Amino acid sequence: MRHPPLTWITSTDAGLSRLDDYLAKTLTEKLGASLGRPVSKSEVRRWILAGSVMLNRRVVKIASKPVLSGVHCTVWVDIDPTSKPTLSLPREHILFQDTWLLILNKPYGIPTQPTVDPLRPSMVSLAKASFSLPYLALHHRLDRDTSGVLLMVTHPQANLGISQAFKNRLVKKSYRALAQGPIHQPQWIVENYLGPLPKTAHEKKTRFGEVSAGGDFARTAFEVVESRGNVSQVIARPETGRTHQIRVHLAEGGHPVLGDPLYAPENVQRSAPRLMLHAETLTFPHPIHQNEMTVTAPLPTDFNTCWHTCSETDGKNFSKKVR
Repeated sequence: MRHPPLTWITSTDAGLSRLDDYLAKTLTEKLGASLGRPVSKSEVRRWILAGSVMLNRRVVKIASKPVLSGVHCTVWVDIDPTSKPTLSLPREHILFQDTWLLILNKPYGIPTQPTVDPLRPSMVSLAKASFSLPYLALHHRLDRDTSGVLLMVTHPQANLGISQAFKNRLVKKSYRALAQGPIHQPQWIVENYLGPLPKTAHEKKTRFGEVSAGGDFARTAFEVVESRGNVSQVIARPETGRTHQIRVHLAEGGHPVLGDPLYAPENVQRSAPRLMLHAETLTFPHPIHQNEMTVTAPLPTDFNTCWHTCSETDGKNFSKKVR
């Protein structure tokens, strides 16, 4: 059942909360008594992705978007717990497709694989539903808030070739990131051992970092495209595939990714509408004919907007084009 749209003006205590956090708290206050339970963040994220949230009369589909005070907020709430939002991937998200492979330009905010929430969309479920795929397999994944090139196998006979390509490190990945701080060295390499870090009492998500024992070897090559003010545009080429590898290597080097909710200080988290990390290119031998191919996902509009906004704001004192 569809609840009548709720409309209000955000108050000064909204601060710069993430949209999903703010709506879960606010809608619980408005609807919790009638629902007999709190409104969860997973519900809120579904409504955001379904286009049911408007800020200043414009649809917003970014769960991590900061909420300012004095904003006109409208939400259409679906209070039927068994209903699913109607979501699909337009065909323009396809970067490459043949009998064996489907390579998509993954939007940010959507997990690659299904989660414990059966109603939450994932790239796997969206691809199957949007393109009527009878078979689909994954050999790599992107973090929920990372956008860009995502490789999927659509024929069982391609699994072995792709698996061997990853195993033999024939797959080359290139990411684009917006990182905090001017970076004066044009190129550098980070290699160490990464593993999960102990959680504090207030942490819900596992963070990764350099460990002295029990970790997995990780190596990333970095190259600065351009630095302006307190922001740098960086290309990262991970040579291993550890969890959060690029984010950790940049953060531990003093240059966290803008908008990173796990590894960046609060002011850096709030400097961007989401994690400014984009999987830009993927180079690999085709699993059947073995010809090398490179697939590129263009930089998203919000990535370019964030770069220009941050670099123009911070570029008064320092501007250095490194390449």
